[in-house]
Parts: sequence; structure tokens; C-alpha cells
Amino acid sequence: NVKKVELSSIKVTKNPNKTEYFEGEELDTTGIVLTATYNNGTTEKITSGYTCTPTKLTNAGTQTIKVTYGGKETTFTVNVKKVELSSIKIATKPSKTEYYEGEELNTTGLVLTATYNNGTTKTITSGYTCTLTKLTSTGELTIKVTYEGKEATFTVKVKQKLDITINDYS
Repeated sequence: NVKKVELSSIKVTKNPNKTEYFEGEELDTTGIVLTATYNNGTTEKITSGYTCTPTKLTNAGTQTIKVTYGGKETTFTVNVKKVELSSIKIATKPSKTEYYEGEELNTTGLVLTATYNNGTTKTITSGYTCTLTKLTSTGELTIKVTYEGKEATFTVKVKQKLDITINDYS
């Protein structure tokens, strides 16, 4: 009586090289090794021909990855970090940086660069707030820009407004 050799089970014997991710990244299974065990007691190392789900890592926290090969399943886990804003900086100052006392701040042209903990950057042209929107003091003033809890600054010059009275003696 000859039995057909069949796959009994699989297990991950070496995790992929990368097990730390940021939200939105694609799964990279480079380096994974599976061990396939057959009903005759033999084993085989598997490095291709398997499928993994999910392949896009969208949820922060520990995520279980299902590996399927030859109709059998096993799992391994990866850690997925939340993408968060690390810092902002002024990329381009507003077009207008010189004012007269009493004028309103004009942020036209202001561009921020937002840097995230996953190394990505984003150009920001709206959605921020500025302090000192009414420029009532003279001299060089520091304007604080806030975006999603992070701050950056730039300076403007405010000159004294001259009141000139012209008398008409005609």
C-alpha cells in the first residue's frame, strides 16, 4: 500500500528581513523561509511560491500576516507604526515681509515643509495658523506658525506709520 506524499503543515522558520513598517507601506517578504512538513516525515525549505495577506499594512500596531502555501496556512507578525508629523519648517516666507504699524499680516506665498516620522515630507500651503495677525508693534517681529501642533517661525519688519497732515492755506 503506497501512500501519496502530501503536505501536512507549514511554519515560518525565518521571519522576513523587515518586520517594522509605517502605515500604508507594502509588505516585503524578502528573507522569509518556510518549512514545509510532509506526511512521510520529510521537510523542505520554501522561499517562494507562497502568498501573504494582507500586503498593504494600513493599521498601526501588531499585525498578523497570513502565509498560504500548498493549501496550508501559518502566520507571523509585523509591527506597524502610525505615521505622525515630526516637525515643520518655513520653506518660503510670505511674499510680503515689510509692513507699517497697524497692518494685517498677509501670508500669501507662505510655504511650509512638513516632515513625518517615516521620513516623508509634504508641502503645506494652507491649514496653518499664525500669531500676531494684526501688527501693532514696530521693529522686527517674530511670527509663529502652527500646523498640527508643530511650530516654526519667520520674521517681519514693521515700520512706524507716519501721520502727515497737509494744511491747505489757499
